[in-house]
Amino acid sequence: MTQTNEYWLDICPDGWKQIVTKADTMLKFINPDYKIAQIKEKFGDLRYYIYAGDVSDIEAEIMHAITGWAEGRSRHTCMECGKFGQTRDDHYWIVTLCDDCNVKRNEDIARREVAVREMQELADELGDD
Repeated sequence: MTQTNEYWLDICPDGWKQIVTKADTMLKFINPDYKIAQIKEKFGDLRYYIYAGDVSDIEAEIMHAITGWAEGRSRHTCMECGKFGQTRDDHYWIVTLCDDCNVKRNEDIARREVAVREMQELADELGDD
């Protein structure tokens, strides 16, 4: 099933929506019928894949430059809130976050780790009977 461009814009991380919306506007100017093949996060960066459609070589190059711009911009934009961010790789997953969102992320991870430990201790206690 092929997803619409609107679908990909909707599932894009909130902090990157402005980047993707600007790129989408520029890409539609070149080819209103272009299609987003996939938008995702990988190693803390935005990945923006498109089907350019029936365009000239120069138009295809420009479209590639636009998606490259969006991907490059994401490297310094918090994927959660859109403020200036940096790549973080201190917990399980590489993400681009601002300082505030990184603190929230670390607090959430710490809470989950405590909950997992407590569940494991409870399971161990119940298993001893």
